[in-house]
Amino acid sequence: MKKLLTIIGVWLAALTLGFGYLYFDKEDMLGFGSMPVPIGENYFENNAVNTIITTQSTLTKVVVTTTLNATSSFDSPSPGRLRYTGLITTYFHCGATASLKSLGTNTVTRQVLVKNGTINANNEYTGGIQQSGQMEHKVGTAGDVISSAIHSMVRMATNDYVELAVSNDTDTNDFTITNANTFCLGGDIPL
Repeated sequence: MKKLLTIIGVWLAALTLGFGYLYFDKEDMLGFGSMPVPIGENYFENNAVNTIITTQSTLTKVVVTTTLNATSSFDSPSPGRLRYTGLITTYFHCGATASLKSLGTNTVTRQVLVKNGTINANNEYTGGIQQSGQMEHKVGTAGDVISSAIHSMVRMATNDYVELAVSNDTDTNDFTITNANTFCLGGDIPL
């Protein structure tokens, strides 16, 4: 009982002093501040492999081997996939930047993050939730490099994931995504 009263007293003091957050570490010790922020990032650089576009205006997964970086409560179980492994369902600021080259001229491209997507044999999305914040560009000359940035608020539960998708809205010419970064950053979780 004494331990419980101490914890309640410390919690009230923390709220009064404006800390606002409490946590228990592995040894059941009470602390002030915040819990570790869930963050995950995967990226690739200098890619020369094309993303094959089979169907015009259909979102296609960017299938490139990625490196997992800056991870707390995230993993990357397959190329390009950033999966949340935390236990608390919360909102994340997710984003992606990508450099893209088109093999065609005057090509309109669209890039978007897809949550929990399912793909067919052509790596085209057949299910999943397209997130807000999509980008659209026109590549004037074949081989020109464009850059895009996507930002979206995504609600994620354990094992939810996001992936970068691209479409060719002009024809079926392929793209080369030369460099890309995908990340998700969660906030502190108050008691």
